[in-house]
Amino acid sequence: MQPLTVVRSLIIPYTFDFQGPFTFAGQILNQRTGYILEVIASNGLKAQGEIAPLPGVSAETLKKAHHDLVEAQSLLKDLTVVLDKDGLVAFLRGSAFAGFFPSVRFGVESVLFTLAAQARAVSLAEFLGGVLEDVPTAALLQGQHEQILVDARDLSGHGCQVFKLKVGS
Repeated sequence: MQPLTVVRSLIIPYTFDFQGPFTFAGQILNQRTGYILEVIASNGLKAQGEIAPLPGVSAETLKKAHHDLVEAQSLLKDLTVVLDKDGLVAFLRGSAFAGFFPSVRFGVESVLFTLAAQARAVSLAEFLGGVLEDVPTAALLQGQHEQILVDARDLSGHGCQVFKLKVGS
């Protein structure tokens, strides 16, 4: 198997508005803001990872995450990607990436694991040792009790079988 080298990376900012306000950890959110890290390898493979700290929840602000992300981008240039899971985990634990904020580590790890999986022609789940099965997507239910019941009935009528309901504060 040929070595895989990162030849280019891009930091793509994004903001999207929610259809309605979303309450998370006591904060009302109307939009999501973050970055997409896109990495392109020497063989043309491409992977993306998201960096999106949650205000009031994450240890870092978006500005601090961006600072780490710019540094990560410079470390990614010409990086040879380890193509086995255990080796990649060991590399990441011992690298400068380990000292970055969690949202940036997630984005970097996402692109590197995805590239390694693509290079081995397996899914990310298989690369990580998971058993690949059909896993239904869970619909998020939120709001007042009555609205949750209405939404659950509506989504169920459209074939949704799995729901996610956050409880507590």
